[in-house]
Amino acid sequence: MSGIALTAAPPAASDSPGLLRRLAGNRSAALGGVLLALVLGFAVVGPLLWPGDPWEMVAAPMLWPGEDMANPLGTDVMGRDLATGLVSGARVSLLIGLVATLIAATIGTLFGALGGFYGGRTDAVLMRVTELFQTVPTFVLAVVLVAVFRPSVTTAVLAIGIVSWPATARLVRAQFLVLRDREFVLAAETLGMSTPRLILTQILPNALPPVIAMSTLTIAHAIQTEAALSFLGLGDPNVMSWGTIIGGGREQLTEAWYVCGLPGIAIIVTVLAFNLLGEGLNDALNPHLQRR
Repeated sequence: MSGIALTAAPPAASDSPGLLRRLAGNRSAALGGVLLALVLGFAVVGPLLWPGDPWEMVAAPMLWPGEDMANPLGTDVMGRDLATGLVSGARVSLLIGLVATLIAATIGTLFGALGGFYGGRTDAVLMRVTELFQTVPTFVLAVVLVAVFRPSVTTAVLAIGIVSWPATARLVRAQFLVLRDREFVLAAETLGMSTPRLILTQILPNALPPVIAMSTLTIAHAIQTEAALSFLGLGDPNVMSWGTIIGGGREQLTEAWYVCGLPGIAIIVTVLAFNLLGEGLNDALNPHLQRR
């Protein structure tokens, strides 16, 4: 019985019952949560308030916000309702950010876990591949990947996910190197636990908390990258995103700055929300900070 008890991994910080309480007491996390709730509410409730087609020309071009209550946030140079476009952009940005981050976290965790656990030649090869991706600027690589294939939401998600995983891989590798020789891992090996089970049930749960915190920052970076791609005309031509709206209004910036300003504010608020939430999660999940 005592040997079996030794194989139980220490509870991960993310499993602590006081996590939500610590997040609520953290100013960064609380503010980030409020901002994120507003963005999510806008994405969910928005289609009910502005259910139209974001590409449809519904009024006179370049109506300022408040000038016509039928289009409360105004219209762009083509007479398309900005409120409807912003709602569409919110859903697109959140979808791309979440899915691209999931892809990046999966690839990064796989590379980092294998390299940190096995070490030696396996670690050397995997880290050289990681370094190869890090030598190329992430946005340039994303532009190349999207340009090579037909621009679409799927292409953008895959491109952003592929260029965003190296940081996660290095973080997971560092965690595995620390945890690999811990007593509970050695005890599990002594009892004959298989390598896949050892990685999945003993080491990985304790390596995930910093990955979760980093993932919120990756979501913010993914949203920025998608907006930049759409601004350059490399977004899905059938989907209205915040970057598409900014790109379409850049030539009328002096006459109608709100066309670029409103989606720009939406991007800033969303990115800030995820950054603040990530900072709060890092504080809450870091055991060293918890003991201060």
